[in-house]
Amino acid sequence: MRNKAFQLIRNVLMEKRKEFIMILSSYIIFYMFLTGMIQYVNYDLSYAISYFPYVSLSNLGIAIALSNHWLVVIYYSNLIIMITTGFLITLNILLLIYSIKNTLEINKKEKITSRSSSWFAAIPVILLHVICCGGILILLFINVAGTAIISIISFLIQYNFQISLIFIAILLLTNYLTLRRLLLKNGKN
Repeated sequence: MRNKAFQLIRNVLMEKRKEFIMILSSYIIFYMFLTGMIQYVNYDLSYAISYFPYVSLSNLGIAIALSNHWLVVIYYSNLIIMITTGFLITLNILLLIYSIKNTLEINKKEKITSRSSSWFAAIPVILLHVICCGGILILLFINVAGTAIISIISFLIQYNFQISLIFIAILLLTNYLTLRRLLLKNGKN
């Protein structure tokens, strides 16, 4: 069954190569803006930096000054989370599209269950963006919910690595469930 699952993933990725690249790159750009990795700064960076683009490497991450006001700051831990969740979410979406196209003779209950388990992963991933590096969303949540949410956000930030692992496990589980349903469906035909 494992070989069939890897073969199905390979077939889907080869068939949907362009879609994979488009979804993954859109996700990465969205993730970077949402978490504040790419940001517009109000102050002029040319006072501190003499040429652009300027790249600075440290043991925590990479900082790139693109111009006088555009800054990209990527921590290595966030980069790993971004790539991992990006791949898993993209695979999840492609498997969902594949399952919708290839399950024409399936009853409505199974179709709803298949789709909902795949979309189930979207909720933790959105929360993952908030706890990973917060950025704009933390300020938005505080604005909307008030200061009562600060203790919840501080808890999420304090345990963000552990929570990130849980969310990645949920993404793996939804991909597994979708693959399992597809393999069982293909085995019946």
